[in-house]
Amino acid sequence: IVTGAGGFIGGHFVRFLKSKAYRVIGIDMNKPAFSKTGADRFLMADLRNEHSALRLIKNVDELYMFAADMGGVGYITTGQANIARNNIRININMLEAARANGVRTIFFASTACVYPLSKQQNLTLAGLKEADALPGEPDSMYGWEKLFTEQLCSSYSKEYNLRIHIGRFHNIYGPEGTYEGGKEKSPAALCRKIALAKNGGKVEIWGDGKQIRSYCYIDDCCEGVFRLTQSKYLKPVNIGSSTPISLDELALLARTAGIEVVGQTTQKMEKQNPATLIGSGKVEEVKALANELQADIVLFDEELSPRHLRNLEEIFGDQVHILDRTALILDIFALHASTAEGKLQVELAQCEYRLPRLTRAWTHLARQAGGGGGRTGSVGGVGLRGPGETQLEVDKRQISHRMSFLKTEIEKVRLHRSQYRKMRKKMQIPIVALVGYTNAGKSTL
Repeated sequence: IVTGAGGFIGGHFVRFLKSKAYRVIGIDMNKPAFSKTGADRFLMADLRNEHSALRLIKNVDELYMFAADMGGVGYITTGQANIARNNIRININMLEAARANGVRTIFFASTACVYPLSKQQNLTLAGLKEADALPGEPDSMYGWEKLFTEQLCSSYSKEYNLRIHIGRFHNIYGPEGTYEGGKEKSPAALCRKIALAKNGGKVEIWGDGKQIRSYCYIDDCCEGVFRLTQSKYLKPVNIGSSTPISLDELALLARTAGIEVVGQTTQKMEKQNPATLIGSGKVEEVKALANELQADIVLFDEELSPRHLRNLEEIFGDQVHILDRTALILDIFALHASTAEGKLQVELAQCEYRLPRLTRAWTHLARQAGGGGGRTGSVGGVGLRGPGETQLEVDKRQISHRMSFLKTEIEKVRLHRSQYRKMRKKMQIPIVALVGYTNAGKSTL
């Protein structure tokens, strides 16, 4: 049984289970809004009613509890008492019906809203960990009632020998999501606003524009729910990305390096394209966008392999320079390096990065050293042939020699610096180091 089968996540999960040859019963107050249900049977019922839950939730192997009164932040922060009352009744009725009717395997859909507000606003955290939820400090009654139900599920598991799995969803998005009416979430709301905006118009974004969120695509969510429910793990698990998705940070890095950002785009992929990182269709889209905006740099928020870089440069041609995040950050480091050792270290890092990626970083790399003369290079002669090396091989050898030299120089600087350190320690002069990521605020501090 999938409850909430008429909703966004429940409707997708019904189809997911059908793809795995399950027989599925869907329960909801409303039918799916955008397509026909994939369920074998779809029952219209209000699970706030205890008798409805007891009558319908039985004779099944697994119960998936998606049914809830919920929506985007604009919805869950208004009418909070009503939302909490509805959801607590729904969840208690489903758990009790499962216990009474012998349903042993259960999934409960919780939310990232259970996490303390202070931790949600702390941008220094690498990602919310499941243990962070307690002690509780959710920012809404929706978060509080989900946290309460998690504890209730834990008690039912222990006292009645039920296998109740808990997944905390992080901003699930995808096709057929609600996009208007007040219950829509940020991705769908932004899509609607952009679609309705006039050319040259404005789009309203709630908040100050600096919020950081993590998102999870609906197909990944369904896979995560299924894998968790088939496991033996009975503690809450985050279903989503631990890394916030944002291009604003990359844009800030680019501006720090003196680059004017004129456009940006993203692509959701199950796996990287081994030839070009992004899909071939997306490559053509980015190429067209670069031509339209007359951009001379295309910057990737991911490290490009030598193969990626070579293929992309062939596609984009000589007019567009391809950079990735690592190259950009190294460029920023080079821009701000002030000490002798700092400059040497940055140059060494740049050499180590560039060595396997030498393509057309310099215009002469495609030429063969020596060789024939004439218009086509087919005419040879004594004294005209070179050693038979490509210019690329020469450059690689030169970079390798430069790296060896830099390592030797860095070691000399370190030995020199160690002498100064001994003197400072002897004179008891305190030393303070400010360590932080690019644009963290070190210079300001």
